[in-house]
Amino acid sequence: MLNGSLQEKNGIYYACFRIKERNGKVTNHSISTGIKVKAGNKRLAEEKKREILERYEGMADTELDNSLFCDYMAQFLERKKPLWQPSTYDGYCFNFKKRIEPYFKKRKLKTKDVKPKNIEEYWLPLYKSLDNPGGLSGKTLLNDIRFMNEVMKDACKNGYLKQNPVELADKPKQKKPRHTWYGETELVSLFKSIRGTDMELPVYFGIYFGLRRSEAIGMRWSAIDLDGRTMTVCGKVTRCKINGKWCDIYSDELKTEESARTFELNEEHCRYLREWHERQMNNVKKYHLTDADTDFVCVNSVGNRLKLDHVTDKFSELLKKFGMRHIRFHDLRHSCISELAMQFPMAMVQRYAGHANYATTANVYTHVDNAAKLSELDALTQAIPLFGKPTVEKEKEPLNA
Repeated sequence: MLNGSLQEKNGIYYACFRIKERNGKVTNHSISTGIKVKAGNKRLAEEKKREILERYEGMADTELDNSLFCDYMAQFLERKKPLWQPSTYDGYCFNFKKRIEPYFKKRKLKTKDVKPKNIEEYWLPLYKSLDNPGGLSGKTLLNDIRFMNEVMKDACKNGYLKQNPVELADKPKQKKPRHTWYGETELVSLFKSIRGTDMELPVYFGIYFGLRRSEAIGMRWSAIDLDGRTMTVCGKVTRCKINGKWCDIYSDELKTEESARTFELNEEHCRYLREWHERQMNNVKKYHLTDADTDFVCVNSVGNRLKLDHVTDKFSELLKKFGMRHIRFHDLRHSCISELAMQFPMAMVQRYAGHANYATTANVYTHVDNAAKLSELDALTQAIPLFGKPTVEKEKEPLNA
């Protein structure tokens, strides 16, 4: 059995140990247990450390430099599983099993022998282009390359490689997405139309707060302080596969740290939410809804939390029913932020949207910048007319003046 110690780094317990290979080279390993340093957690961290050491036991005294790239990637996936959100892990696993593993397994390429050209040879035949109109988008392939980049960074960190070949490889270009959104009139019409349906609250959160679908469905009454007039985004619902079955799960881990944001509520919104809360609690008592998710805001007629697929499908159905222009549910977020971007500085809008950086806000909402530029041009044209200002001749004084 490998010997190792438990160490604390950045508030997390790490399993630290050394492996000696056949060539005599000794490599140090520091693997996160994914368990936070706090009272009562050390015993759990010790158990996790033993699991990690057992997993690496088979690697001791072996020729690690001869490991196949596909095997190293599979091992990396399992090692990092405790650190990732279920949806992230599931996404990486799906892409790995579907495309990446079959490609590199067939070529029996060793981790130490991977070159930048091997990465390029992987994605170029798959890339959607004029010669390959049925190919994959740049965004999809960049996700694959992002995963391989993380694997190779891990290999460099553990001393198996001196340089990351993925960083040197050419990458596919990702086309800038074309977003659609509703203007003020359409948003007003939409909100009036969905009144009384189980989509009212999800649409409300999208229009007024720009919440993502996952954030809207994950909103809890315990995160809304109507007396203090605040609402905090502190969780989300994501869809992932557990034991081979797709399901929606709640998580308090948001997309980025900036996604955890608090909104100030005015009296009108407090009254609106209070009425909804009272209505839901009355339904629970009236219909004896013992299985109701009483803390979730977006629920159906029997008090159960709405499902992500239901929101997507029902939203599309309602737009068709009301004869409204088709947009995605996520485009309500774009609509909300676009309205704000036309009235407030982008830095303020960034915080409202919960974007991790300013560039995301500015790049996504360039159509707002273009509208602002037109207004600026109008102002300049008024100040400096293209054809010159009309001259007003002075009235001639009477001759007998």
